Amino acid sequence: MIDKESIALVVVLFNPSEDDIEFVHCIASEYGGVVADNSACESFAGTEIGKMTYVPLMENTGIAHAQNVSIQHILLNSHFKYILFLDQDSRFSNNFPLRMAEEHEKMKTVVPNLAMLGPIVVNKDTGDSYKSCFHDDKQSENGFIVRREIISSGSIVDRECLEHVGGMLDSLFIDFVDFEWCWRAKKKEYVCGITANISLNHKVGVNMKKIGNYSLMIWKPFRYFYQYRNYLWLSRTDYTPWQWRIATGVKFMLRLFYFPLLVSDGWQCWKKMLRGIACSFKGYSEFRKEIEEYG
Repeated sequence: MIDKESIALVVVLFNPSEDDIEFVHCIASEYGGVVADNSACESFAGTEIGKMTYVPLMENTGIAHAQNVSIQHILLNSHFKYILFLDQDSRFSNNFPLRMAEEHEKMKTVVPNLAMLGPIVVNKDTGDSYKSCFHDDKQSENGFIVRREIISSGSIVDRECLEHVGGMLDSLFIDFVDFEWCWRAKKKEYVCGITANISLNHKVGVNMKKIGNYSLMIWKPFRYFYQYRNYLWLSRTDYTPWQWRIATGVKFMLRLFYFPLLVSDGWQCWKKMLRGIACSFKGYSEFRKEIEEYG
């Protein structure tokens, strides 16, 4: 029987709103874990928020580093069996973490090598679920859907798997951190997926723009630096899927042509894309070193 005391939450903050802060107080009243804060100023007083540990990092260290700091704290507490990752803007009922842990345990009876399990992620603005453009979901009788990679927010993994696969790659900073972890888990013969039985309201990106029948996800300009740099880094690993390399490479190449013309702040985004390409030659050795450390 799973109880709330066996579940640790990892919440990463960056300049949270009052609503975000209130929500953290709410979930921390029932669950343990770590709130890692990438803001320049402390969002909470003290080192405890309810049952959770508060770690102010005092600068934007990236989501990967903040998650790793949280994981290190959590693994020191042997009573935590499950780790559930959250973004500050994800919203759910208080029983969501418990339901995800129970779902993970149920799915493992069918998929013994299950790694990370995510919910159906629903755009909180439109109510539409996020789906892959390249994969058709094949749902098992119990609601499990195999996914090559999943969004980290709302996803859950058990302690044993996390210790085996390792943490996140700090050098990636933000983009494709969760994707890389899923691919590394697969290399170690694990399976990632989502459950159709649970959903989570979340928003990926900042805005959506319609170009014909295609919906284009728009991010803040600085994100394109990390997307392009990290794409070029990840494309050089032996476990990054070829389909992802080709599909993402084509998409990123096309962006260079139409972003300045069709997207608000498109020129700023374009400059960040080019800078990401240029900077892909820097820091690559540290990226490789991290991969080697995780085996």
